[in-house]
Amino acid sequence: MRLSEGFSIAAGLLAAAGLLACGGEDEGWEVRRFGAGDATHEAVRSELVGPCKVVHVVDGDTLDVECRSLTDQVRMLRIDTPEAGRPGHAEARDALAELVSNRDVHLLFEEKGVRQRGNYGRLLAYIYAGEVNVNVEMVRLGWSTFWTEYGEGRFTEPFSSAEEQAKAKKRGLWAGS
Repeated sequence: MRLSEGFSIAAGLLAAAGLLACGGEDEGWEVRRFGAGDATHEAVRSELVGPCKVVHVVDGDTLDVECRSLTDQVRMLRIDTPEAGRPGHAEARDALAELVSNRDVHLLFEEKGVRQRGNYGRLLAYIYAGEVNVNVEMVRLGWSTFWTEYGEGRFTEPFSSAEEQAKAKKRGLWAGS
């Protein structure tokens, strides 16, 4: 069963009532906490939701995760990798698979406590594997630009820096430029 099936009506009613605040211990999620010396951005220490198991990498910016026995599709925020049939598609998918395979991941939403979905019903989130923001890492590896069509989001500097590095080192999609 998908998280969006079966629970969408109840979740909609709770959200309308202001009672749904995805992303915390109140809902039974384990919230990952980082120590003072960890490299993870300060703002996310108490907001990571999970752990979630990656069950399928769809492409370079979309994956299926299982959290608390519920499976959902996640569209990674601020990146846009090549679509099927385009140069770099398989490489981007493989790069994402390498970053998340056989590991627990945690989700981070754009706004604390607000679970948003995109046009295709996919959950919109940043993905963390350990202390690595996988979204930023996909840009650093050169398989996506810092995608700002819907705004810059929470991590403008890390994304901008990652894109500059990918271009300078001619990684991924920048290899031919």
